Amino acid sequence: MFVVFVVTIHINHLTSSTSNPNPPMRLFFLTCCFTVLLFSCDNQPACSLGDPVAIFKPEMEKVKQHHFKLNTQNSQESVVFENGISLELFQTGCEQIKQEFQFQIKGDFQAMPPEFWIEASASQFQYMSKVSESLMSFQLWGQSIMENAAKIKLGERFALGPGFYIKIDKVSAKEQSILNIELSQGA
Repeated sequence: MFVVFVVTIHINHLTSSTSNPNPPMRLFFLTCCFTVLLFSCDNQPACSLGDPVAIFKPEMEKVKQHHFKLNTQNSQESVVFENGISLELFQTGCEQIKQEFQFQIKGDFQAMPPEFWIEASASQFQYMSKVSESLMSFQLWGQSIMENAAKIKLGERFALGPGFYIKIDKVSAKEQSILNIELSQGA
């Protein structure tokens, strides 16, 4: 605020003064002032919800391996569960949160119908809810997926409730498949 006030006074003085015969100097001063303003605006307030935090902890009994990497308002969490399934979890956003769960499932599931993937999504959330008492809310996501299974289409965003969306998709190969579940909030 102070910087803006001082800059405004100097700009008004330089641009209204007829005694300033040096226009290049005026342009230089204005460029410097604009640069100062630009850098002073870099101090944007942090996300009101805070930075993403790790959902899983290495000390959880069903977690065999765990790694968490934070990059400002984005994070990547890698987990290997005791049942052999690997999870890559990406969290992004501030006011509109998005969590992308990528489960790597061993085996050939190329011929499986869409219903299989939707049920597998619900099963993964049910499993994660049993990893720790702090993760019991995943059970509600699993139930909601099953309740809406007939309406959910692979690769399409579906509203599970006001402002809460899910998108389920898959990538199948002979030896391994990826089950991708995106939870998002907002419009």
